[in-house]
Amino acid sequence: MSSSQLSGASLPTEAGALPDNWNDNEISLFDLWEVLVCRRWWIIGALVVVLLAAGAYLFLVPPVYESRSVVQLSKVAGVPVVTLEVTAMGLREGYKVGDPDRPRPYLESVSKDESGGDALVITALGQSPDEAQAYLAMVARKLLEAQEQQFGSVLQIQRAAFNRVESQLSMLKQLLAAHQVAVVADGADEALRALLVLQSAGLQASLQSLEERRAELALSLSRQSTYSASIIREPTLPVRPVRPQPVLVLLIALGLGGALGVSIALFVEFLQKARLRSAARAAEGAGGRQ
Repeated sequence: MSSSQLSGASLPTEAGALPDNWNDNEISLFDLWEVLVCRRWWIIGALVVVLLAAGAYLFLVPPVYESRSVVQLSKVAGVPVVTLEVTAMGLREGYKVGDPDRPRPYLESVSKDESGGDALVITALGQSPDEAQAYLAMVARKLLEAQEQQFGSVLQIQRAAFNRVESQLSMLKQLLAAHQVAVVADGADEALRALLVLQSAGLQASLQSLEERRAELALSLSRQSTYSASIIREPTLPVRPVRPQPVLVLLIALGLGGALGVSIALFVEFLQKARLRSAARAAEGAGGRQ
């Protein structure tokens, strides 16, 4: 093969090498920036429209305020009078928590206090701070009244059990004292005395068992184990509405308005280039026919 043939032949491209026009189809950030600057009024217009819509939404939608309270449930002997789960279910059913057709104010949620124990966290929503607080205070008051009735009934049973043990202890002590007097009495029959000693030993064992039972009941009735329901945290008076939240709404409006404006600007630029391209093709076709 001659040198001229070698020089005229096209040499293969090196592995990994890029063609000279490799970036013709790439998007230039500078071109994109120029397009956005050129079409900035579309972006500003879209942003203004979305912000106006957000402002109208904040103006027309009534604010909703949330009040929160924590209620400690009653306990007797360290056991809840009514379990937390049952109490929470009763509140949810009684006040139709989760029903979308409820008019405000209404009970929004009932949940267990995350700090532990047998306490319920209840929240209510209203159209004003005072309305939300007053409604939640009414719910908490009714809950306390129901708990107090149940607490009184269970406490009465527990105290009756304690009084029975007290009475049994008193009778047993009297009987044991009588046996001890009979054992040491002069002229007592030896067989009878031995029987009384055996009975006294049995009475002592029963007395010890009853005293342990009495101590358990006394401990169960102590203030650490038995107490009525109470409000740990009074219903709060909200300062800011939970919805709509103006800052969040405006931030979302800024994001949506900016994205919408950029999309409109790019679409307008695309339409203009498409019209120019169509006009150029039409001009070329007309020149060719001439």
